Amino acid sequence: MAFAVSNYVYRESNYTSIDNRIVRVRAWDRNSQIERTKMALRSAVTSLEYFEQLLDMAYPMDKLDLFDAIDMGSDGAMENPGLITFTQYLYQYGRKWDEWHDKVMVANTVAHEVAHQWFGNLVTMKNWGELFLNEGFATLLSYYPLPLLITCDNEWEMSKDDYIYDVSDALKDDLSNTTRPLSSTVDDPENGLRNEVLFDTIDYGKGSSILRMFENVMGHENFINGLKLYLKTHKYDSADHYDLLKALAKGGSRTVSWKGGSMSLYQFANPWIVQPGFPLVIVDRVNDTHVQLKQKRYIGSWYGSFETSEQWAIPIWHQINGTDQPMLIIKDNSTLLPLGLNDILIVNPDYYGFYLAKYGDDELAKLRATLLSNQEIIRPKGRVKLITDSFQLANDGHLSYPLALDLLKYLPNEDHPLPLLAALEALNGIEENLVREQDRKYIAVRFLIYII
Repeated sequence: MAFAVSNYVYRESNYTSIDNRIVRVRAWDRNSQIERTKMALRSAVTSLEYFEQLLDMAYPMDKLDLFDAIDMGSDGAMENPGLITFTQYLYQYGRKWDEWHDKVMVANTVAHEVAHQWFGNLVTMKNWGELFLNEGFATLLSYYPLPLLITCDNEWEMSKDDYIYDVSDALKDDLSNTTRPLSSTVDDPENGLRNEVLFDTIDYGKGSSILRMFENVMGHENFINGLKLYLKTHKYDSADHYDLLKALAKGGSRTVSWKGGSMSLYQFANPWIVQPGFPLVIVDRVNDTHVQLKQKRYIGSWYGSFETSEQWAIPIWHQINGTDQPMLIIKDNSTLLPLGLNDILIVNPDYYGFYLAKYGDDELAKLRATLLSNQEIIRPKGRVKLITDSFQLANDGHLSYPLALDLLKYLPNEDHPLPLLAALEALNGIEENLVREQDRKYIAVRFLIYII
């Protein structure tokens, strides 16, 4: 429970809930700042209406207040029932120097905290070790109302795929041999473990990424129907991930099917929640007509060599020669995929799966040649995935930097912001390392000039 005492003023709006109540929404701030709360207020009302319709569950209170707490430190914002508090920069929009990404940040933050009114407040996780049931869902759902809030075409084009950064950041933070799974045991969260172990990229980024993967495996409608049942069953109560999977199966789909096989939703989903880390999918040519897709747990090379037993049912979304193919699943250690010698394969081109892909020399050479000759065969997000995966593999000691850098030779012809931003971020890290060695500084600078 939270209270706020201030001499703030407010802007007010309201909407009619799906159970025909008038819900009052107010944005509070200092009188000199109140005009900058318009975006937050609109985002709150729009998100409340959207989530009520999506989840078929009314917001349970008669009011929602948004409050400028000025500086909440690393917390950023807090989803107290009926009173959401914000750090100022995540709440205000309207200064003359604000840009489109400030608008997106405010809209996304407000939507995240509003989503918590269902996932976290209405239904709470049973134990701190499954915090992803709060934060993962709020992060996932925070992107849903954005098309209604970011209506400028250019701004929407720049922000519609922002979720890929959640995936990439989580993959970078989940590669150690000691990383924890989404479902873990936390014995004493109030005695130091709460900040050190919880509320990190695992709960937010990995949690939302795994849930998004479930959504795309099940289909959006089945996934949402499962969430409706989850909320209805556990309203004003607590739940664990087993309760979630039961609801997804009963309300959505009990089985996961693909050409050549099927398995229960529980068999598919549970290992992604209870096992630490994530898989690497290795794509290697085995003959003139097939490639092998093989899995193993991904661990950064500097952690040493480890024998691990983790195995996942990995959904493989893929394109061949620019055409989307039916999803398949690596159920065991490996599977074969028909692919001609001249065919171009890109794995996970939409970031739906939580894994990295490593291509053998032949397949990587074809991808590099495709980027140079006709990059549009690979969609923009697929080009981002190829760049980010390759540089993470290189940074972690699993791919040579020359091979990763060769992929960027096509960039002078790139005109989409997402691959350009991904390349700049990748280069930023290695450029910092190169310029520390003066004899390599000239090479680094010349390469960056060539790319730009």
